[in-house]
Amino acid sequence: MSEKEITTITNLQKEILIGNIGDMHARLETIVNETDYLRANFTAMKMVLDNTTEITVKNK
Repeated sequence: MSEKEITTITNLQKEILIGNIGDMHARLETIVNETDYLRANFTAMKMVLDNTTEITVKNK
């Protein structure tokens, strides 16, 4: 393999890595957003439970 071919492969690998990093970044943003959403829900549930003295479960 000539030096030029090696450079071409290296650049291709670099582009693939950049694409993979971009995908991972998008997934991490999704996870962060979902985590914030879940944290808000758990905070709301805790507030409800902290202010609840009795819980009744009804069967249909």
